[in-house]
Amino acid sequence: MVDVVSVAREAPPVHGVVVLHRPQWALAPRQLVEAVVAAVRDGADAAVPAVEVTETVKEVDAAGRIVRTVPREDLVRLQYPRAVRAGFLRPDASIAPGARTVTVPGAADAFPVRDELDLELAVAVVAARSAAGARPGPGPAGR
Repeated sequence: MVDVVSVAREAPPVHGVVVLHRPQWALAPRQLVEAVVAAVRDGADAAVPAVEVTETVKEVDAAGRIVRTVPREDLVRLQYPRAVRAGFLRPDASIAPGARTVTVPGAADAFPVRDELDLELAVAVVAARSAAGARPGPGPAGR
C-alpha cells in the first residue's frame, strides 16, 4: 500500500493540491478531476464530487424495524476523485476534520465498480462513450 502523504511530501503537489482517487471509480470523467482541483484552487481546503440521493433512505433500530424515513433533500452520495490542500491531508489519505470542504456536481456515470452488475454497467458506459466518440482521459491510453 502506498503512503499517499509521504509521496505528497516527497514530490510536492502542484499548487499544493493533492488529488485522491480510488480504482473502483475508474469511469470518473476528466471533468470531475478538473472541477475538484478548480474548487481547491478557488479557496476551498477540499472538494468532493456529489450526486443527489434519489432512493428512499430508512433508519432502522437494532431489531431491524423501520424507525423513520430520512429526508433525502439534504443527503448526497460522494464520489471520487477528491482534491485536498496538502496541509489538510491526513496520514490515512483522508481529509482532515475542520477542512472547509465543498461539493462539486458529480457525474451519474462515475459510479464505483464493486461487483458483477456494476461491471456490466461499466462495460455499457464504456461502449456508449466509444460510440459517442469520447476520447480517453489522461493515462496510458490517453497520452
